[in-house]
Amino acid sequence: MKKDTPEPTALEKAMTYLSRRGHSEAELSAKLHRAGFGRFEISHALEECRRLGLVNDELFARRVALTENGDLVIQYYWEQDGAPMVSYSYFKRG
Repeated sequence: MKKDTPEPTALEKAMTYLSRRGHSEAELSAKLHRAGFGRFEISHALEECRRLGLVNDELFARRVALTENGDLVIQYYWEQDGAPMVSYSYFKRG
């Protein structure tokens, strides 16, 4: 017999995604949308993630920029998910 477990909220689903790796706000929003959540639920979840410091596009871009293939990864995120386009060399300068 199956247990009746409630479906996760958009915030709970966002936390699950973020527990695996960092995400840009646009990427997280797109994943929540694909999971079937509405605009209001997504907006609330993203707001709470920002408040908790779990989503920060600038820090996300900085972390990505400092990886070995930072420029390529950022270009991919920007084209796919709307992550802010930043230059790897900008972050390498400090």
